[in-house]
Amino acid sequence: MESFDPVTRARIVWLQEVVTSGEADHLAPFRLDPHRLVTHPDRFCRSLLIDLASGPSGPRCRHGIAQEELKVLHERWPDRGWKAAA
Repeated sequence: MESFDPVTRARIVWLQEVVTSGEADHLAPFRLDPHRLVTHPDRFCRSLLIDLASGPSGPRCRHGIAQEELKVLHERWPDRGWKAAA
């Protein structure tokens, strides 16, 4: 997580809080994009955290896929006090 940019690091912390607080367990299925339906948001969030834990050189982070999914999730869900790093 240390190698990510400050905004991505803040979003990762935000997602960790969503998962550990149990909020992800209560989310309804949603469309991540027009072609992908997330039927188990809690599992998706946990898997995304695993992908992000591999760091920027990880298989899904290398080309920004995991970071983009994290950005989409943050834009869809309630703010929970997240603020971009200055």
